[in-house]
Amino acid sequence: MKRTSKYLLGGALITVVLVTLSADIFIRNFVILPRFLALEKGDAETNVLRAADSILREANNMLESSSDWALWDDTYNFLHDRNQEYVSSNLVWQSLHSSGVEMVYICDLDGNVVAGTSRKIGTETSFDPAPFREDQLPPELVEKLRLNQKPGGGLLRTESGSVIIGSNLILTSSETGPPRGFLVMGKFLDENQIVALGETVRVPFQLMPLDYPGPKGTDLSMLDATKEQDPLLVYKSETRWEAFTVFYDMAGEPAHLIQASGVRSLAALGQHVANVISAMIFITVLVLTGTALVLLLYSTRHADRVEAQVAERTEQLAESNSRLEDAMQLAQGAAQAAERANKAKSL
Repeated sequence: MKRTSKYLLGGALITVVLVTLSADIFIRNFVILPRFLALEKGDAETNVLRAADSILREANNMLESSSDWALWDDTYNFLHDRNQEYVSSNLVWQSLHSSGVEMVYICDLDGNVVAGTSRKIGTETSFDPAPFREDQLPPELVEKLRLNQKPGGGLLRTESGSVIIGSNLILTSSETGPPRGFLVMGKFLDENQIVALGETVRVPFQLMPLDYPGPKGTDLSMLDATKEQDPLLVYKSETRWEAFTVFYDMAGEPAHLIQASGVRSLAALGQHVANVISAMIFITVLVLTGTALVLLLYSTRHADRVEAQVAERTEQLAESNSRLEDAMQLAQGAAQAAERANKAKSL
């Protein structure tokens, strides 16, 4: 192979390698991985919102439980006659705990606590967390619980922790009035309850205080800005993610940060897909380059053989031509000698 051909071949190989590497980097970093990271971000945001929805679903369940009591003639009459038989026959903790209820308060329309107390499941001691400890609830809380004459559920913060509550106006069994008060039912959102909710939605999560600093290098204070924002996703490490969102109480005020976490399985899958595609690209280029090299070497060797054969035939022809010229010169010399001999005889 000539030196020029070797240079051209080497340059072509270098060009193929550079183009292949550039294509691999572009496909990996600008096509495959960004799509999987976007999927991972959406999945993390969905999970932290599912965690928040699990609390809201519990509030709706508590709302249904409270409506059974609030829309009942016995409760409606109790606010009129205050008979203690209603209290002794209905505020039975064994029955309430079996329904997941840890708080029951019956109040008149002015927020005066007529009956009720709180007792956590697994304990034998009743207590009244503030603000239910007072004879009359604060006016702003009364307004939240009455919810402009509409039933509602949500999160209520007390000194004993956050409570998932359902609140209903007290009406007759036929849902007629006028309303005589409102009934509040709830259960404390403690660590065990959070774990149980996380298992239900298959998203482990925690409730954090609003001033929780978050992972190093993040600013969670921006989550307080608006209710219309997306959850904040933080990559805690190369293998795990954390997502945060704000959970609001019944008054629409920020109550907690919800922190959900999970394994970066989609990112790992993206890396795997990118590696497979990279391998396919390199194998394809290697096969094509090898095939091109084989064809090039074959054609080069064939050209060399043809060139050698032409040179050999040319040399043979040159040699034959030289011999022919020598023979012609000998023949010419012989002819000249014969001519001189003939002339000598004639004299």
